[in-house]
Amino acid sequence: MTHFYVGQMFFSADPPIEISEDEYNAALAAVQSLLHALDAEEKYDNLLENYRELEEFILSQSFQSLLSIRIAYASHFQAPRSTTARKLANFLSSVRLYQDSIERHAVAITGDESVGPAVHREKSRQFDSRQSYRTLEALRNHAQHFALPVHGFTVGMRRTPDLEHTEHEFSPEIQVDELAQNPGFHPKKTLVELQAGPNKLKLKPMVREYIESLSAVHEQFRALTASATEKQLEIFRELKSRLFFRNPGIQDIAIGVFQADDEGIKIGEQTNLSATLPDYLSQLREKNSHLVSFASRRITY
Repeated sequence: MTHFYVGQMFFSADPPIEISEDEYNAALAAVQSLLHALDAEEKYDNLLENYRELEEFILSQSFQSLLSIRIAYASHFQAPRSTTARKLANFLSSVRLYQDSIERHAVAITGDESVGPAVHREKSRQFDSRQSYRTLEALRNHAQHFALPVHGFTVGMRRTPDLEHTEHEFSPEIQVDELAQNPGFHPKKTLVELQAGPNKLKLKPMVREYIESLSAVHEQFRALTASATEKQLEIFRELKSRLFFRNPGIQDIAIGVFQADDEGIKIGEQTNLSATLPDYLSQLREKNSHLVSFASRRITY
């Protein structure tokens, strides 16, 4: 006969506490659900960190213009454009990973097939309402299959209205006529839309608006999965509370659930219920809060 336990998985630990098979299975399901939640948060964090690296490089080039005039030979002049393009491509690829899996994670966390389409509707709403979203989605496709996604840049210097300071700016650009050279540019509707406007598009405001849209999508994901995630965390807390009630001095380390035979010998692998998983999940959520009105934010000093 198989028995089921929760306890600390090291020598000299207190004896484990027997639990029911249903409680054991619920713990396993909770771990899988929380791993999906953590995977989604890590992918969102990854795209934000790639965005951070892009913005930090752009900011560093603005600072470079404050210090010196760039030497005018080709490799030196093209390096900022090429590096910006590489960092933008990394960011857009991480967005693709996030977008391709976020609906699946939502369904796995909740067990509700209707949740995936609800997340998809928010993505569609952002796509329909913002040209920046449509443009960067198409630009990612262009970068993956045709050419680097940044075509030039300007380095600006202007006086403040009070004439007391000069402001320096590095501004990467996308050129619509360069995009039009791609016969496979998709969707064509987005290219037609862009061709109706200016040929040169400033990258920074578009990317910041795109980040705001992605944050809205992730906020919807969190709202739709919050109840299910809290339920899984409560399963963790309830099982471990039995150990803490029996011995208030034990630490929340190496706690797991496992099966054992009639002799008390562990069968198979244990499943970890320690604080690492929920703590990491909580930290990522706190770090990456909802970016409301992000497109209108500016950096000054």
